[in-house]
Amino acid sequence: PEVWPPGQWLLERAAGLGVEKERPQPILQGRDLIALGMAPGPAMGELIAASFELQLDGLLADHAAAVEWARRRLV
Repeated sequence: PEVWPPGQWLLERAAGLGVEKERPQPILQGRDLIALGMAPGPAMGELIAASFELQLDGLLADHAAAVEWARRRLV
């Protein structure tokens, strides 16, 4: 079969990000927000979605950063 360079690059990039087998998972979860005192509900989902967007953009690199980001929004 022919090799398509953009496809090969994409596969290598996905492997480098650790997402070649499954999609990325949010690092901030509801249990983290509950631990910060937030009640479950639509606002929790919105906060998780916002943090996931930041995560995908590379602005929240790990769990500790995501929890700190959420803590600042709940004050």
